[in-house]
Amino acid sequence: PANTDISVTRTSAALVNVSVSNLAVGNTVKIYAAAADTVPLSSGVAAGATISFTDLAVDSDASVLYVTKQADSDHAESIKTAVSLATYMFSVNPSGNYTFNILPEGYANDSQHTQTFTISNTGTSALSGVAVVLSGADLASFEITQPAATIAVSGSSTFTIKAKDA
Repeated sequence: PANTDISVTRTSAALVNVSVSNLAVGNTVKIYAAAADTVPLSSGVAAGATISFTDLAVDSDASVLYVTKQADSDHAESIKTAVSLATYMFSVNPSGNYTFNILPEGYANDSQHTQTFTISNTGTSALSGVAVVLSGADLASFEITQPAATIAVSGSSTFTIKAKDA
């Protein structure tokens, strides 16, 4: 059978675009969420060499799609291919809201508490463009050390926040 090229682009946490090329006219392409599924997420018949599926709803933690190509004319060619999806997931520890200790007016420099947070990449692709931004009425009263801008799969990076020196 001829090679089939499949490209997958995640457009958001829940949406995926799939493009299948190098098809014969009349090939049926079906996209499944799991290998054992009998009902496809989407399907279509190729009118040209490429067929595309846009904004397919896929669970945000899904890491694989299954693509079936079948020739309508004789049903002799049936290929099911697993396609890996890049998932971007992370955790921050400690999580939730964090309250710093109250500092007395005129506190000594470097006497304030520094809180370290860890960002862990729990997805299947590197996180890039990682940055932490402070917000709120008193953001000018704090300083932050940034985590690494890129965190590899299964990697982690830390950042710290503390009250500015007096």
